[in-house]
Amino acid sequence: MNDEQLIGFFSSLSLPFDSSEEEDAHIEKMGEEFRGYLWGHEQLRDKLGGVRYQDYGEDLRLILFQFHVFPDDERLSQLKEIEPYRAKEKSIGINCIVNNVNFFDKTELERKKFLRQTILAKLGLLNEVIKRRKLDTKLEKLIADVQKLLS
Repeated sequence: MNDEQLIGFFSSLSLPFDSSEEEDAHIEKMGEEFRGYLWGHEQLRDKLGGVRYQDYGEDLRLILFQFHVFPDDERLSQLKEIEPYRAKEKSIGINCIVNNVNFFDKTELERKKFLRQTILAKLGLLNEVIKRRKLDTKLEKLIADVQKLLS
């Protein structure tokens, strides 16, 4: 990720406490497969890498989509859809849950559709933060541009 890139990605994977080595290996393989959609060739990083923060205002320099693959119940209970705006870093984290139902049990086309819909829906949730914090951020333009890039 370069210093001007507005949208970034993070992925975490939770392994069940009482799972076998075989189950862990299978879950880790699925996590690796998911990361390919974020950072693989011509995937989200490539498609959204040209979205520069300077084009959308001065108050938001990083929107970090935090994908939690198979989060355990404890982690799930702690996650907020959107984390608080970090004024010092001019950044915000957006949490997204990935599991069998919404991703792994889907076809390739459905997976890409899930990622596209999730990113666009979560960007829409930023409107509340932008209004409340009076941030100089052109959210409508950002959403329209991301929608075009993910089409």
